[in-house]
Amino acid sequence: MGRLTIGSRVFLVSLFLVLAGVTISSTISSLAFVKAMGDEIDDTILVAVNGMRKEIDSILGRMKLFGQTFRNMPELADLVVQGNSTRMNQWLRPYMDVPQFDFIIVTDARGNVLSRPHDPYRIGDNVSQREYVAPSLKGESSVTLGKGGTTNLGLFHSVPIEKDSRVIGALIVGIDLYKPDIVDSLAGMYRTEATLYYGDRRINTTLRKDGQRVLETKAPPGVADAVLGKGDLYHGEFTIPGGATLRTLYRPFIFNGERVGILAAGVPTRVLDEAIRSAVYRVAVSAAIFILLAMVASYLFAKNIAKLSSEKTQQEIFLDLLMKNTPDAILLLDKEGKLIDCSSVFLHQPQANGAGRSAGR
Repeated sequence: MGRLTIGSRVFLVSLFLVLAGVTISSTISSLAFVKAMGDEIDDTILVAVNGMRKEIDSILGRMKLFGQTFRNMPELADLVVQGNSTRMNQWLRPYMDVPQFDFIIVTDARGNVLSRPHDPYRIGDNVSQREYVAPSLKGESSVTLGKGGTTNLGLFHSVPIEKDSRVIGALIVGIDLYKPDIVDSLAGMYRTEATLYYGDRRINTTLRKDGQRVLETKAPPGVADAVLGKGDLYHGEFTIPGGATLRTLYRPFIFNGERVGILAAGVPTRVLDEAIRSAVYRVAVSAAIFILLAMVASYLFAKNIAKLSSEKTQQEIFLDLLMKNTPDAILLLDKEGKLIDCSSVFLHQPQANGAGRSAGR
């Protein structure tokens, strides 16, 4: 096998450098993209889980505003004194839709229910011993998280209804934390999955398996200790049994200064996997196009070098033949006057010895 030509060597070296450069740059770009995507997903779920806390605070703020506004309304006090349940239900019903409350309850001074606009025919029962009612019958406002008449877990705000500086009843507003709308609206807002735990038990979630919400299950191992026990944020991956895997962030659900549950938001890992595959495909296509263009450019460059080398070689051969076969005495000097070459005839002339001694000087 013969030696490679100059053009071939130039082409191979150029191709190697291009391939090495493309491989290194593609690897760095892919790793940077994967990290950036991971960071973006982590930022998204952090915003979402903090948004869940803010939404609960916002609901609580609306409940307090409603209670403080209505506790001193003469119209409500008059209806309580009259005991007119039908008129009271009609008067309060529109207010359930605007602030989006699940419960509005009005009692008399003994805790007997006068109005439930969300359940207008259920009146007359006594709720004075319930945790979210008792303080208001004593003239105190309260915010309570606990079991309600029709919900296993609700957030309630109660205020006393007063007339002539005496308590004549109680007004209670609340939301059902089991209601799917709570997590569904958050998931739609932040484009993540959303889950609410009471203690370490999942009571509300957007996660589904076989079309059913995954409820009444425990938090993944290690989450409760970190979040409920220490109050830390917890990053991890959670896999629905037989379902998807999610990149998830958990944070404490704090109520009245106590860690009572966990707020969680997550994004399916397939989102990141699909983004990585898409990025790798784009990088691979770009690299292939770049390599193809580089190969063409390297080939043209190598071909030009080979042509110049061939022309130089032919000139050298011609000059060598000329010096050996010409009948004339020829002396070849560079631009500084130094001897480069001479013909054979010149070497046999008497002055050649002096010229030979001065060659290269």
